[in-house]
Amino acid sequence: MESDAELVLTGMAAAPLIMALVAATGALVPWLPRRVYPAVAVTYGVAWQSAAAGVLGAWSPAAPLAGVVIGLAASGLYSGAVSPALGSWRSGR
Repeated sequence: MESDAELVLTGMAAAPLIMALVAATGALVPWLPRRVYPAVAVTYGVAWQSAAAGVLGAWSPAAPLAGVVIGLAASGLYSGAVSPALGSWRSGR
């Protein structure tokens, strides 16, 4: 049970990290359309959570599903952080 709590904590900590990885991926691959950023975030989330589950010895079939949730949370954080910034840039503020 202790490793489940650690797995949840690593997942919660991963969302901002995945958000940064998506931003870095967008900067490194400029031809990548912005509409695929959520898929990139989900991929990073699944990879992160699967790796964390393996390292913590808490592997279960639910680990990749938790990674999908973490990736979607990171995608929401990213769009919430970028949209207001782009909106103010476009309006000239």
